[in-house]
Amino acid sequence: MKRSLYFIPFFLLFQLAVNAQWNGNPEICNKVNTAKGDPIDLKIVSDGSGGAFVFWIQSTRNDSLVIKGEHLSANGTTLWTNDYSGKILVYASWAYQYYREGIQRFFAISDEKGGAFIGYYLPNNFVTFNTYDLRVQRFSNEGNPSWSIMGTKVTNDCIVNGPFPLSAQESPKQVWLLADGNGGLYTTWTNGDSYIARIQKIGPDGSRYWPDEKPIFPGAVNPQSDFGQMVMGLAKNAEGEVAVFVNDFRNGISTIWETYENMDVYAQLFSLDGQTLWGSNGLMVGGNNTNALQMGDGKQGHLACTVYGDFIMVWRNSYTLNVQRISRAGVLFWPVDGISVPNPNPNGYFVFDEAIFADGFGGAFITWIEPVEPFNLKAQRLKLDGSFYFNNGVPTLASGSNYFNKYLLAEDPSHRWLYATWSSMGNIVAQRFRMADGGPDWKINGVLICGRPDQQEGPVVQPLPDGGMIAAWYDYRDSVVGKTNGIDIYANKIFTSGTLPVKVGNLTAATTTEGNVLFWTAHEQASVKYFEVEASANGSDFAIVSEKITPKGMGYEAYTWLHKNATQATQYYRVKGTETDGGLFYTNIVKLSKKNQANWIYNLTSSSLEVYHTKLAAGPVTIRVLNVVGQQIATKSWMQSGGAFSETLMLPANTFGVHYLQIFANDQSHSYKVFVPKY
Repeated sequence: MKRSLYFIPFFLLFQLAVNAQWNGNPEICNKVNTAKGDPIDLKIVSDGSGGAFVFWIQSTRNDSLVIKGEHLSANGTTLWTNDYSGKILVYASWAYQYYREGIQRFFAISDEKGGAFIGYYLPNNFVTFNTYDLRVQRFSNEGNPSWSIMGTKVTNDCIVNGPFPLSAQESPKQVWLLADGNGGLYTTWTNGDSYIARIQKIGPDGSRYWPDEKPIFPGAVNPQSDFGQMVMGLAKNAEGEVAVFVNDFRNGISTIWETYENMDVYAQLFSLDGQTLWGSNGLMVGGNNTNALQMGDGKQGHLACTVYGDFIMVWRNSYTLNVQRISRAGVLFWPVDGISVPNPNPNGYFVFDEAIFADGFGGAFITWIEPVEPFNLKAQRLKLDGSFYFNNGVPTLASGSNYFNKYLLAEDPSHRWLYATWSSMGNIVAQRFRMADGGPDWKINGVLICGRPDQQEGPVVQPLPDGGMIAAWYDYRDSVVGKTNGIDIYANKIFTSGTLPVKVGNLTAATTTEGNVLFWTAHEQASVKYFEVEASANGSDFAIVSEKITPKGMGYEAYTWLHKNATQATQYYRVKGTETDGGLFYTNIVKLSKKNQANWIYNLTSSSLEVYHTKLAAGPVTIRVLNVVGQQIATKSWMQSGGAFSETLMLPANTFGVHYLQIFANDQSHSYKVFVPKY
């Protein structure tokens, strides 16, 4: 079988080098972790450079737990390991029983400086496991710890009788982390013995800024309840002050499970030096609150800061959703209990997973899940004046999730878009919504990130600065009956256009005596209907110059197309792809001129490289192929008699990926970067 392979001059190849590592085929995607031991508590945060950090917990051979991580670069390569095993970041040897409860054991956010923060529990006593410390560690872009090897101890003995005083269903989100923008962070937690919510600020060097473990409400009555005080969200304003939104049982009449509806919601604002700005008791935002125990994950919480520096929060009150707005001075915009979101549950069900995001216009975007098969993701936009944007029915943003809590949301920093990913019928789907009107930006039913006959679930999402996103999820493609380590972690990227990466590689071209020759490679063609070549005299106004070129298959295919009637003047080319659903995508643009003739043409046949030239002066010629670390893997030299010629260079078995081609002829050297597909 003969395959065409395009070789691209170094200065033309940057886009291919970036994109080629992401696999655009939704049946393949990118491996993140395939190590033995099923992963849990999957998380993803930004690396600030177009990539992402992925973190998870994995059990080891002796049944202890470790926190692992992997750094996905902007081009999809794994930077911390090369065998998809993940890098061990924290040896978190707490009691194995908590592994089985399905509750959140660690917390991760970006440090907004190219690294990440991880919060976790470590036991003080490795025999009884009844007293735990909350610790925080900062990891660099390379995955190295920045602070002491055990991390910074945020508080002493913060958890008694196990790290989670509540049940597995109600306790996952007691700890919150919030980057301060200067390399430090704020963290909150609830003491297991007193059930009091506290806050601490950690500096960029890992030191505790505030001398004591500050209660969020120092003047409040000790709640003395299994429910106590639970933080529902953190948000900071432009001044660096941090607001905290808390479920509080201080006015509860009993500690009996059935009376949890007596919880209230309070808020507090802390200055840079740790002073409480909204009074020692905080501000009562809502009373007689029912079942407001659903927490966020650090990306989706119950509190947001608007572009005007006010804070908006949402909470659940029986069958309704309430919102409140508080100024920096601590003034409630609306009465206690706030205003109700119109008709969030027309079918009379409890809603859940409520969250709020600043919309960039001074208001907020509110989302929740309606627990009616197939679990619809609903939304409402709150305007600056307290009115609601959608007055004629609440829109459904997405539908089709077959698991509770499988819609995971994240907002881009500019407040333009809200990203959602979810598992639908075992596949991973994503969508980007406009904050202005709630409309979808991508395909109407979302973009299929991963679609396979086996099971995928539990996706997490990280927006990218350019408007795209990266998603990671649990993947069962290698799971078999009786195998205990069948769950892996995979990832994929969506570009801002809503397309998967590397459908088509870089377009290159050469001028020949017969005309202009174009080379491109399709890496995934499942949704491609046909290609068309377009040409332009100015690089802006393009016209179709080819017939419709129909793919011969759904996977990899190399294309060569000759423009026989090309003008002698400068020409610009691009290839347009038309998808089966009418969608369009384009390759990069290449420029050809009469004075810049390339004349080098290359093909790959099995494990050999064929080098062609239309006219070459007589003299010695040497060609070499190097791998990415500069090691020579193949070379050939000969004496060229002049004129047109072709030569074949045999390549070693299993040659694939990025390589470099060097040609020495006529006292000149030429360097090219090449991509060899794997078969």
